[in-house]
Amino acid sequence: MEDPYQAPESETLVDGVSPLVPKPSQVTVFGVLHLLVATVGFGGIIFNKLGSNDPRTSILQSFQQDKEAPAEFTPEALEALDKALSLNLYFEIFSVILATMLLTSGLAMLLNARWGVGLSHKYSLLSIIAKIASIILIIIIAFPAYQTFCDGISGANETIVKTLCLVYKFGGVAGAFMMMIYPITAWILLTRQNVKDFQQSL
Repeated sequence: MEDPYQAPESETLVDGVSPLVPKPSQVTVFGVLHLLVATVGFGGIIFNKLGSNDPRTSILQSFQQDKEAPAEFTPEALEALDKALSLNLYFEIFSVILATMLLTSGLAMLLNARWGVGLSHKYSLLSIIAKIASIILIIIIAFPAYQTFCDGISGANETIVKTLCLVYKFGGVAGAFMMMIYPITAWILLTRQNVKDFQQSL
């Protein structure tokens, strides 16, 4: 017979998680998503490095679609293109950092490490800041550089030139805005009270 005056034994933790605080579904979901997004990020970086054509060559070739109107580029245009593409190094560095943070936090959340969600918050904040900085750099540096590049193209189909110039000028900004959706969503869903309660129980 149990002694009514004896303090009840504490419940055994299972895998480091208190049975009184269930693991929120968003922690598991974003743990998996973080791993997938990180894998895609690293894959993109590796593909770009091992690809047959560098970005400069790919851009120049894109203006040669009309064989009857081959494009010619002035030295000033090529110099401006190199200036616009110089931002790629900044983008690659931050991509590696963010992908590493995603991979680490994703594994930590799946393994119920207390610091996993916290690292995910740091990723979200840094990712949003990096995207905003990217947009500012693109507007300040890439926009005028691409305009100079496009103004220095001759002989090519005018429609092709106008279309591609719009894509290259605004594609980076549009992409940065779209890529902010994921870190913002992760931040919102992983700062809910049930996630905080779960963290405190670890």
